[in-house]
Amino acid sequence: MDGFAGAIGVSDSDGKVSPVVHLYDAGDGDARYFAYALREAARAGYVTSLAKGIRERSTSFDPQTLSAMDLPVPPLATQRRIADYLDRETAAIDALIEKQRKVKKLGTARKQAVIDSAVASPEVLPLKRDAALVTSGPRGWAQFYASSGQRFIRITDIQRDSIKLGDQSVRYVDTPDAGEAQRASTRVGDLVVSITADLGSVGLIDKAHAGAVVSQHVAIVRLAGRHWVSRFAAYALKSSPLKDQFAGAAYGGTKVQLSLGDVRDLEVPAPPLPEQRAIANQLDRETAKIDALIAKAERFIELAQERRAALITAAVTGQLEIPAEESSA
Repeated sequence: MDGFAGAIGVSDSDGKVSPVVHLYDAGDGDARYFAYALREAARAGYVTSLAKGIRERSTSFDPQTLSAMDLPVPPLATQRRIADYLDRETAAIDALIEKQRKVKKLGTARKQAVIDSAVASPEVLPLKRDAALVTSGPRGWAQFYASSGQRFIRITDIQRDSIKLGDQSVRYVDTPDAGEAQRASTRVGDLVVSITADLGSVGLIDKAHAGAVVSQHVAIVRLAGRHWVSRFAAYALKSSPLKDQFAGAAYGGTKVQLSLGDVRDLEVPAPPLPEQRAIANQLDRETAKIDALIAKAERFIELAQERRAALITAAVTGQLEIPAEESSA
């Protein structure tokens, strides 16, 4: 029923399905070919245009809608030739994508290991020993989204695998309360921590993100600098032992969240400040190299997925000439 999302496949076994899955028999046609054709129709938005639902992911894509669809229906031999070709070519592309996903996974694991090793220290202190400010954003300010105004930092802006903030979806708010905006505004060197949902994601405020206001789901930690260098602290909060502390502090509640007191009580490695600066500089260099490899893998995956979609489009719409010998029939 969610056909617009491309949730279409060919069953490889006998069994039963849930009420929200529809079953169709390809009759004298090749089921694989029709699956590819319907996926292309879904990707292009054609299925969505026919759906009767008014809310996303609540469409009513029923047998009557499907039967009214116009699909290219070449002769059976051509259907098989196209399906055989796409099976082989998409399998090859999928194998390359999976290889790059493994590269990305290994890179992420390597980065975590580098951080864990670098920040480890026998000297550990509670964060509150150096926290000049620990606060969260005002409640309900998402309703004040605007095209310009004060930058609004949300959980989605804090990256799990980097201390740099993301800029994929920048939001602004027309702040209704100057006092609250000042209280919850960021400064260079502040730490921002996710305290709901994706617990423990940590970012470091740079010049580009200073002066922003954070959401109620994000905590600002402003260090006095007596025990921690901010960059080191950001890396330390991303280490595996600290992730365990984040998870442990959230246990037992009906909602996954941290209180500001939980944040203050975090036990953080605290080597001497000169050593922290050297470690932070080292981690900046090493993680940048790993990030470059991960970005390269992500770009490869993106291009391969685009290539896969274009190949299916060309094959099922007759834009690609497929040699007769491609058929296994």
